Amino acid sequence: MKQKRRKMVRNFISGAMAFCLGVSGFPVAAQEAEGTALGRYVETEVSQPGSSEQMIVKGLVRMEDGRIRIATENYEDGPELWDSYDGGETWELAAVLPQEYGQFYFTEINMCPDGSGAGIGMIEAGARNGKEASETAEESGDADGETAGSFDFDLYYVCFDGEGNAKATLMPEGNVNQIRFTRDGRVLGMSYGGEAWILDRETGELSQELASSASMIGVCGQEGLLLTEDGVLRYDLPTGEPLERDEALEEALYSGGEYYGDLTSSGHQIVFAEDEEGRLYYCTRNGIFSHVMGGSVVEQVVDGALCSLSDTSVSVLAMEVADGSFYVIYTGSMGTAGILKYTYDPSVASVPERELTIYSLQEDSGIRQAAVQFQKLYPDTYISYEVGMSGEDGITVSDALRTLNTDILAGNGPDVLILDEMTVNAYAGKGMLTDLSGLLEEISEREGLWENIAYAYQKENTICAVPARFGIAVAAGEVSVLNRLEDLDSLAELAGEEGTLTWGEMAQLPAALYYSCAGSWKKKDGTIDQDCLMEYVMKLKQIYDNWEDQATEEERESCMESFGFLLNNSGYFKGSVGGSEMSILGGLSKLAVGILLDIIDYAGYTSVNQITGSCKIRLFGGQQAKVYVPLCTLGILNTAREPERAMDFVSYLLSGEGQTAVGGDGFPVNKAAFRETLEDDTWSGQYSATSGNSDGSAWVDLTYYQPSEEERQWLTDAADSLSVCGETERVQREAVLADTLRCLKGEISPEEAVNSIMQKLNLYLAENQ
Repeated sequence: MKQKRRKMVRNFISGAMAFCLGVSGFPVAAQEAEGTALGRYVETEVSQPGSSEQMIVKGLVRMEDGRIRIATENYEDGPELWDSYDGGETWELAAVLPQEYGQFYFTEINMCPDGSGAGIGMIEAGARNGKEASETAEESGDADGETAGSFDFDLYYVCFDGEGNAKATLMPEGNVNQIRFTRDGRVLGMSYGGEAWILDRETGELSQELASSASMIGVCGQEGLLLTEDGVLRYDLPTGEPLERDEALEEALYSGGEYYGDLTSSGHQIVFAEDEEGRLYYCTRNGIFSHVMGGSVVEQVVDGALCSLSDTSVSVLAMEVADGSFYVIYTGSMGTAGILKYTYDPSVASVPERELTIYSLQEDSGIRQAAVQFQKLYPDTYISYEVGMSGEDGITVSDALRTLNTDILAGNGPDVLILDEMTVNAYAGKGMLTDLSGLLEEISEREGLWENIAYAYQKENTICAVPARFGIAVAAGEVSVLNRLEDLDSLAELAGEEGTLTWGEMAQLPAALYYSCAGSWKKKDGTIDQDCLMEYVMKLKQIYDNWEDQATEEERESCMESFGFLLNNSGYFKGSVGGSEMSILGGLSKLAVGILLDIIDYAGYTSVNQITGSCKIRLFGGQQAKVYVPLCTLGILNTAREPERAMDFVSYLLSGEGQTAVGGDGFPVNKAAFRETLEDDTWSGQYSATSGNSDGSAWVDLTYYQPSEEERQWLTDAADSLSVCGETERVQREAVLADTLRCLKGEISPEEAVNSIMQKLNLYLAENQ
């Protein structure tokens, strides 16, 4: 449905050949040059003021004299107010809130055109009164202070004027977490529970309740807009009285019952703004739209599919309209944040002249980000990203692959294939993929590639597929335990010792080991070695039985429930060891086995080692050694309609620029990007996690620090030593794990499990070789 809606929007734009807005200060129609319609909004990144790398923009307003004012938080001093008179080219520091407000974490800040504003500040309970959380906990009867130290916070309404003078008012627990200012200074607020209120501007006091079930709020003129499950509720804020529903706006946001769900459940919010004439604008993942309240039309101004708004890692916080441009505050992955500016460019084609189609079995946030960045480099190209399995339509892997292959044979296939979880050799062996060896040689000479990984699918002098990223099969944990781990037999012995593996780590072990073991089952002719498969199933059965003997009944039940969940959601599971560092630090476990997917997960274990002095990580592959898991594996079909642009896209994804700009699981295969990933310390000391039991016991806090030079060198050497490509083919994995789970449950013997698996795989391999 999402793709269908996007195509409908594109068709509308293409048919109109212009953004006919009819709004003062905005383009009325596109120009034409040599038969091509010209003119659309182009995205740029606004440079941020100040020098602190930890600065985050939280508030944005168009002031009465036309300048742009932002409010920033930098985790060092109080929030700062900055002004720009030239559309974000340069910034002047206008005011700084008192340093005491640097103690707060502001969930949001909102401002008025006169430069004043307010924010919701979060601070550890009692800290504003000069008390530590532990003292507050003792006074409340929690002697250990563990719960308070982890989750007990006070919320303050912080009001400030245009010169930075501020005051804070303690808010009752559970109250306002969203605030919006009208341009004349009234304040609309919403609580965590969904209650919407008119607030006192100076104190944040709740003066009048409007509704009790809002999901998001906005303002336009003197109206308050409340998004609820039943529609957009409108209120006149001076009187608090409800207004007539806006049918056109509701139709745009709730058509088909799907759009509203996208806005409120995916973490990608909707934000509202208004221009000088009072016209409403709103921004979502699908773009920026305009509407006259009470009017009959909602028009798209900026197509989200052609800019960063469609990036699933991007969330929007605020928007303003000034001088014919749109300014959007955003946050992205790994703490990135900033301001996007959309300015009309009459020289750019209104609709991209070329279309590049990319296909993956499942949604890949890294590919989505790459498409956004690539379109900035090639504005003449529209990226159509097709996903075979949405997770909502009941389509199986086999169904999706059958449809894909039918489309390819009919000449309607994509240009670029993301081959993760597919049988790469089936496409390469049938001559369906373009040779990438020349491209890889060029990038390797220019920036360096981990050729032991990038050349994973080389056949003689041809390379038809290349992983852009990779994971590393490892084991991590307490040194005394890790030193005893040599193979699956020793893993079985360790699993039988109380406190070595939690039920969660035991539950993910079959799938985690699959990636590093399954490659050893394949014979040269592509068939499965039954003896190797039997060893995998029998060893896992031994590991589970030993673990079960020392586990509680509750742990065994939780493990089996989790087994089932991971099996049913196996397409989203990559066997990551990330997260187990918290269990090891908290003393809940001593060992984790799986795939190392990024520098933060690695930093988790090295940071634990800084605290305990006894936590290490090393290569471990079960039935194989020095195993890597190929991720974001790229291929170009020989039938591609845009072969040149497809090669450009693959080149971008493998370049240092592309691999550092784009997220996604795994380490970069580009050596320059890999080094930059290891050397980046902007997150060090800022990235943290808290974990523990639901009853408030065993809480642990961990701050993640950049690994030492020696630890970074270990990771580099480990990547250089990898030599065995792990197995990721999904149909085979699901068949293996399904019968292995039945075996672990005791429903069938290992022999019966292997026989069942072999029957399924032989049939599948016969159809796909």
